Amino acid sequence: MHFQFMLNMKILSTLIFSLLTTILFAQTVNYQVEIVEFRISGCDDGFGSDEEPTWKAWGRDDINTAFVGGSCFEQDANEPFTHNVGNTLLIAQSATNATAIDIKLEAWEDDNISSADRCSYDSGDDCHVDNVFPSIIFQNDPHCTWNQYVLTSGNFSVVVRINWEYTIFDGGTNVIDCSTTVSLASQGSGSWSVLSGNNGSFADINDPSTNFSGSLGSYALLWSSFPNCLNVYAPDTVTVDFISTPSPNMTVSSNTICEGTDVTFNAQNGTIYDWSLNTNGNIVQSDGSGQFVLTPSIADDIVYVSSNNGTCSGTDSISFTVNPSPTPTISENGGILSTQTYPVYLWYFNGSPIPGATSIDYVPTQGGSYYVEVLNSSGCLGQSDPIAFSAVGIDELMTNLSIYPNPTSGVLHVQSELPITFATVYNSIGKKVQVSLINNELDLSQLSSGLYIVSLSINSHIITKRVILSK
Repeated sequence: MHFQFMLNMKILSTLIFSLLTTILFAQTVNYQVEIVEFRISGCDDGFGSDEEPTWKAWGRDDINTAFVGGSCFEQDANEPFTHNVGNTLLIAQSATNATAIDIKLEAWEDDNISSADRCSYDSGDDCHVDNVFPSIIFQNDPHCTWNQYVLTSGNFSVVVRINWEYTIFDGGTNVIDCSTTVSLASQGSGSWSVLSGNNGSFADINDPSTNFSGSLGSYALLWSSFPNCLNVYAPDTVTVDFISTPSPNMTVSSNTICEGTDVTFNAQNGTIYDWSLNTNGNIVQSDGSGQFVLTPSIADDIVYVSSNNGTCSGTDSISFTVNPSPTPTISENGGILSTQTYPVYLWYFNGSPIPGATSIDYVPTQGGSYYVEVLNSSGCLGQSDPIAFSAVGIDELMTNLSIYPNPTSGVLHVQSELPITFATVYNSIGKKVQVSLINNELDLSQLSSGLYIVSLSINSHIITKRVILSK
């Protein structure tokens, strides 16, 4: 009972270790079990304390369920008595996933000393035991060393020792990693050491799956067999290379991103680049160019890139806001083309920019296609749809119109057979100036000398004249 209690306590104290060992090292093990001693205490037969202890011992593991051993030993001696067996081999074998050893003991004090068969128990013998002891979970105890166990039943004890090891000895595969800490994956009973490399260390040198930490560079690690194993294996070398993670260093061609306007993102230090839009992993382009051209919409707000150098990947991102592009429209009123209010304008005629036409409105001087390009307060460019402007009838009106004198020193006289709806005067850069038509006269005397355009609305047509003011 005392042995069983102590053995159960030992099992409980190492339960977690046992579970981890079973999971990590579910492999073939080598073990050797030896009977070291046999003991008898008590069982005095009343004849001068002269005892005749007789015993047999068997063993088995939890994979091979048949007991082996059972050789008979007998001795005439006084109790208490200890027999040094001298490391008598009981069982030595390999078993896949074996974790426990069972020991069976049959023993008695033989009273029939005249019997020729001391190894057969009969009813006249004393203190007979025939017992299978609780399993010895040998993998709970250190490997590659002799672990001793005392098993007691009644007046008899047997001392057992077990040495065990893993039969597969392998340092594992070489490792290339993008960090500076890796988990190793060796097998067998051994310990780790650094053969070459700078500033490397192990979390536990005796753990086959320990973590190894170092700095960027290459290491040669040595997995060496414990010296007291049943079999001492040749050391195995594992190479660990810690590779730096590439930094993409992403840049963008413009911090002002306008809807519908191409913007270019660039990344570095990779051989393959994965570009994702709005959500990391939403890959929209993968190649080796390191460049991503985006035509953004209002809903777009971030670009990610993963730079891969063949082994390691580094990520970067740029968040942004997409500003809406303006959508100007053109209206025509009395021969004047106008658009909405924006900070900057440029008018086009038949696809070409009109020099100086940078105002909110423009007075056409000939028939054709006109559109306006504008820049809003966010710096985004927008373009209107073209509008066709007809100049039919202008030539006929001009034959009945005269503006004089030209050049003028101040006052222009306007003569027309048809009524003039309104008159507008622009300077040489297209800016409207404050001049009113009174009694068919335009007074330019308050203006600076230079070139001016006089725009007259006659019969729903716009007639323009260039005049020179010279004071």
